[in-house]
Amino acid sequence: MSDTTAPPPSASTAPTIAPLTSANLRVAALSHLIHGATPSTSTTPALPRLSCILSTLSALSGESANKPIARLLDDWDAYADLLAPLAEAQGARQVWDAHQQASYVLSLHAELHDALHALGAVETLVDQRKVLDPASSRSLARSVETNAPRLASAQQRDAEALQAASAHNARLTDIVARWSNYTSTLSQAFTLLDEQVWALERHVAALERAQAAS
Repeated sequence: MSDTTAPPPSASTAPTIAPLTSANLRVAALSHLIHGATPSTSTTPALPRLSCILSTLSALSGESANKPIARLLDDWDAYADLLAPLAEAQGARQVWDAHQQASYVLSLHAELHDALHALGAVETLVDQRKVLDPASSRSLARSVETNAPRLASAQQRDAEALQAASAHNARLTDIVARWSNYTSTLSQAFTLLDEQVWALERHVAALERAQAAS
């Protein structure tokens, strides 16, 4: 008599693969992502894209006109917060669009350029001029204290010289005014004398005509 008992059902109906096969598939997927697909496809792998981006950034940072980019790349950790998403004016949500962030950064290019120059000037004062160095500060304070009386004396001499120059200008102005008055008076005198001579000539001519007629 044959056994008609059905076999027990399987514990899981889902398909299964061996762990080694799963690992091989994952490695193949990562290799496809990094190194690209076969030459017959047009897929651009991620690693060449990243290499192209890095080479482009390196070329940009090497140009003298792109010093801000070089500083950004050199001090990435310090400036990474500047690349955070920008909040909209309403503050309702975050703007993650890279084009908007790029436009915002480009709009601040002139301001950032001026700020970079200002920071460079501050860096020069701190590193080269040693304005924050305690010894230099004390030396500067002593120099200011020593030269303060000289400065006050020089200011006093300048004030006296200015006052003397003002008095000299006043005297010159008075001389010019008196000379102008003198020349005006002399001109009026010559004009009056000319009129008197002309009148005298007319009178003499009239007397000569009267004498000739008699």
